[in-house]
Amino acid sequence: MRVIAAVDPVDVFVNERGWISIKQEDRLGNEDSIVGIPPSQIALLCRALRQAEKQAKDLLREDLSD
Repeated sequence: MRVIAAVDPVDVFVNERGWISIKQEDRLGNEDSIVGIPPSQIALLCRALRQAEKQAKDLLREDLSD
């Protein structure tokens, strides 16, 4: 499933071990980045991503107000 297409494409899929993998393609010809997460850790990863999203949005708001 293609998740993000506006930047270097990001795909999410189940790998051969049964883990969830996130792959970001490198359009410049370097190696793609791939991360594998066991299913038992997906909820924790989602919480961490939501926290990081909030922090990133807060930083962007601060930059716009300066």
